[in-house]
Amino acid sequence: MIDGIKPLILVADDNTIGRYTTTRILKYAGFEVMEAVSGEETLELAQQNPDLILLDVNLPDMNGFEVCQELKSHLQTREIPVIHLTAQEIRSESVVKGLEGGADAYLVQPITPKELIAWIKTSLRIRNAKFSADKIQDAQNASDDMYAHTRDLLCILDQSRCFWRLSNSWKITLGYSLTQLLGRPFLELVHPEDSPATKLVLDKLKEENITIDHINRCLHQNGAYRLIKWRYYSAHLLIYATAHDITQGMEPDPAL
Repeated sequence: MIDGIKPLILVADDNTIGRYTTTRILKYAGFEVMEAVSGEETLELAQQNPDLILLDVNLPDMNGFEVCQELKSHLQTREIPVIHLTAQEIRSESVVKGLEGGADAYLVQPITPKELIAWIKTSLRIRNAKFSADKIQDAQNASDDMYAHTRDLLCILDQSRCFWRLSNSWKITLGYSLTQLLGRPFLELVHPEDSPATKLVLDKLKEENITIDHINRCLHQNGAYRLIKWRYYSAHLLIYATAHDITQGMEPDPAL
């Protein structure tokens, strides 16, 4: 969990009791949960980009193997970890079929809550590690003139509100290199007193296509804080931000 943001798990199971039990285990462990009762609903909810999908093999309209293959065939959903969870398809052929179809794990019921949570956390760690490496490489390869030469602070935050891309000006204004910030939660730089208000702004930006102006204090690498004026814009589950240092001769506006 990063700065209070809970991982979102999609539970796909048409069995009411089984779905309720799994959902309760996940919520108790600190996860947010969405529920689906069919393959079609699973594919629809997957467009909201959950952090992981727990997928029953037997669904009323299509089997879990088909759902997983469909998820892995599309750019928007192919990186979402999928764990098959079943009490019926326990044959070795089914396990092989599930894993060859792109699933990250194949779990057979009964399974203890601790074991289930351990599998989920492991899958999320693997995904996050892969994303971190990809983000750094992508950002280092991004060399367009605006990001390379602008004096303003430019950045893009991913769905976990971590830095996904930054302009070179961060080194000049706050003293950080790209590799020091990429993959790091944005709120780690915000002054503790300004963090609650900033988090509220980031939460509002979950809504698509809105713009918010905001001022907070951000940590310089030397340990001092700089007053930064931000303009955030949300689109396609990302937050785009431009900012500049207004430390000289200005104090934060409490209304912002």
